[in-house]
Amino acid sequence: MHAGIFMIRTPGRTVLSNSLSFLMAKEKYKFDPCFAGYEKFFNHNILQGIYKYNSHVHALKDDKLSEDIQMILFRNITIRDDGTVQIDVKPETKGFDNFEEYSERLTSTMKLLAENAKDKHRKYPSQNS
Repeated sequence: MHAGIFMIRTPGRTVLSNSLSFLMAKEKYKFDPCFAGYEKFFNHNILQGIYKYNSHVHALKDDKLSEDIQMILFRNITIRDDGTVQIDVKPETKGFDNFEEYSERLTSTMKLLAENAKDKHRKYPSQNS
């Protein structure tokens, strides 16, 4: 399975998960046993490139075809207080010239992640230091 985020947006609600199986089970979607395109979608879709892949997962909801589930790869997702969702392509990143650059970027990224988790605007901010 591709490493990414799966999302379902309905009026007033956005649900995200890194597990398609979990998301489908939680939101009561099913794979369509009559759809023969899953292998192509999951195994060959990414060959279209990170800018052109088909993001909509073919699934059934209440036994009707739904393309509510969106696969998001190599994108930044912003969910605002008003519930709007913005999805942007990640900017290109510079490679590393040496191990020190790699280590510095990894360390600064982890610090930003920790700050994000502790942000006072989160509904449940992390209590860890």
